[in-house]
Amino acid sequence: TCALIKLNDSTYELAKMGVLETARGKQIGKKLGLAVINKARQLGGSRIVLESNKKLTPALTLYERLGFRTVNASNPHLKEAFGIFINKRLYF
Repeated sequence: TCALIKLNDSTYELAKMGVLETARGKQIGKKLGLAVINKARQLGGSRIVLESNKKLTPALTLYERLGFRTVNASNPHLKEAFGIFINKRLYF
């Protein structure tokens, strides 16, 4: 499952992305990620952001493969010890 949340006219947040443990290894996370990226583009977005936990190495690897890059967080709610802020620019 996952959610795409509109933050403003050009920015969307990828939230609550997860795949059941029994379904992992079947490219479902990749397909979900690509679907969210395509949907954000269709809606006119130019950027997707997400917050994740630094300990979720498989998820971070997937986000990197999908083109997301780590950025410095300006979000005061993000806990530096565990959190990571990731960004992807959308090009048409």
